[in-house]
Amino acid sequence: MKKQQLASSKTNYSKELKNYYESIIACMPSNVYWLDRNCALLGGNDNLAKLFGLRSRSELVGLTYKQMAKLANWTEGQEEVFKQKDIDVMTSGIPRLNVEEPPVIVDGKTRYYISSKVPLYDMGGEIVGVIGISTDITERKQSEIELREAKEEADAANRSRIEFLSTVTHEIRNPVGNISTYDHFLKEDLKKFKELFYKEIIGDLTQRKKDKTIAEYEKLFNKIVESVDTINSETLKALEYLKSVGELHRLQHEGIEPDYMSIKIQELIEGVMEDTAQYNTENVEVITSIDSKVPDMVKIDYFNVSDALRIIFSNAFRFSHAKGMVKFDIGADKKQLKLIVQNFGQAISEEQIHALLGSKKDKKSESKTAVYRKPSLRLTQAKMQLEASGGKLDIQSKGNSTIVTLYVPYSLDTAVSSRKPRETKKGSVSPKRNVLVVEDDVNFQKTEKRIIEELGHTCTFVSTGKEALNHLSKNKYDLVLLDITLPDMTGVEVIEKIRKKKKTLPIVVVTSHAHKKDIDLFEELGATHVLTKPLSRTDFKVCLEFDFDTNEDDD
Repeated sequence: MKKQQLASSKTNYSKELKNYYESIIACMPSNVYWLDRNCALLGGNDNLAKLFGLRSRSELVGLTYKQMAKLANWTEGQEEVFKQKDIDVMTSGIPRLNVEEPPVIVDGKTRYYISSKVPLYDMGGEIVGVIGISTDITERKQSEIELREAKEEADAANRSRIEFLSTVTHEIRNPVGNISTYDHFLKEDLKKFKELFYKEIIGDLTQRKKDKTIAEYEKLFNKIVESVDTINSETLKALEYLKSVGELHRLQHEGIEPDYMSIKIQELIEGVMEDTAQYNTENVEVITSIDSKVPDMVKIDYFNVSDALRIIFSNAFRFSHAKGMVKFDIGADKKQLKLIVQNFGQAISEEQIHALLGSKKDKKSESKTAVYRKPSLRLTQAKMQLEASGGKLDIQSKGNSTIVTLYVPYSLDTAVSSRKPRETKKGSVSPKRNVLVVEDDVNFQKTEKRIIEELGHTCTFVSTGKEALNHLSKNKYDLVLLDITLPDMTGVEVIEKIRKKKKTLPIVVVTSHAHKKDIDLFEELGATHVLTKPLSRTDFKVCLEFDFDTNEDDD
């Protein structure tokens, strides 16, 4: 009697324990199920029964994947995919944990699940089925999709904005640069007109009228010269701003790639001085000091460092007093050049320094007036380029001067860069060249024609790549100035076609986008040199006086 009671008690306890565990599983929020070796359901929770539209979880027992697909209205073939995954787990004995499943179409709506499947063992350790848990992550997935789509839209809008700004700055920069060149022409023409005026007109007047007329016309000439100088100065500012806008967007979104080259320190300084001379409108004196520890030749990220130095010098000239001074000190310490540029005249504001360097500053102390300005785009560009080189930029304001320090990593290297064209041999006379200019902009053609002819050379202009190739097949030219953007083909295609027949003919590419990767591409294809638009008179003069050491071409 006692044994029967004990057995009955154990049976009741087992049933209670089973019901207890089933009740826990039944109310779990995910879909819980277990199947036999034939992938038929042995059981599941309330959530799974609800998914299949059943009244209770007891109706789940015995359902096959084919029946489940019909109840849930899955799309054709989905049940086979799920069934195969269960078979794989039972066959291999390897659990499949937290795996995001392919989307499921249920009643015409896309649902997403993450699931785990583990083998189901009997008391003897044999695999008799599989236990699975799947969680509906549709809401989370839809949020991720929406976020991704929003990001893609934002990225697309940002790319469009960048492309628009790049196009606009490119299209505006070239005519603005052309205006600057014509300012120079206008001053030359005015000077010639003044000489002619004094010689041909004033000469026949009485002394009294002559003195009066000269005085009046001197005032007029001076006003015109002043206007031309102002136009030129403002044009240079606009050109600098446009360059900065385009360059900053390129640097931010394309990245900055270092370009290490060997160069003599003296050549670096002279190059920067020459390139920034046009900004020295106040006749500012530059005093240069080079420490004896500085090596004669160093290997540096030339493209970015020289660009940053040009920016610093153009700013220094702008904010120096008339006939003032800019100090340029060059030192070296621990494989690092220390380039210090100090102007005397107007100092940069503390707010600009903090904004540029990203240093911490008490918000309460920031100026709330129009005096506060963000750092110039050019200084921001210089900072980015130096950081890409592994260096840094520091700015200090001291009295009426600004001290800019550039820290530039370097290494010792005696190899001379092959990128820099050779200068005309000393003592030689610059040859008169017959130049083929490939340029489709009519106004640029006029500018280039006048400059080239005034420098004593002859030139022929064509507007398309096809015309250029046709002229080269019929005539002999000493140099080709090639605009990279043409209406019928790219400049790259023109270079390739020229090089098939003329191996040594100098080809100077003229482009608005002379970045390192572009320069590398042009030179790899066979370009002799690359110049950046808009070109100055100095650019043309230097280019036309290069000693290219070419041989006769074979057609």
